[in-house]
Amino acid sequence: MGGLLGGAKSVPCDLREATTPDAVLAADQQTAFLLMCTVWSVVALTCTLVGALAGAPVLGLGLGLELGLGLGLGLSVIAVRTAWVSFVITRGGWRCVRLCRGPFP
Repeated sequence: MGGLLGGAKSVPCDLREATTPDAVLAADQQTAFLLMCTVWSVVALTCTLVGALAGAPVLGLGLGLELGLGLGLGLSVIAVRTAWVSFVITRGGWRCVRLCRGPFP
């Protein structure tokens, strides 16, 4: 799998090529960041152009759509395409259970 915008490196499929889990997660995090930036840029450009052509106030409606759609679509794309999001959610849940112990004594 090639890099997105020429900056991302592909994650190796063979585990012998991956040096450590940290290296794989760092590459996956970089891919997630680039995907999020790309999706958000496309959504922002589309919302701005549609808003300008429709005669809508660009700062009001455009910024709201850009933030909402860009964040929602970007997070959806990186959650499906990368393992980094699942790792962060699992790590956060584990820390919460370990440190807070929830409602149990």
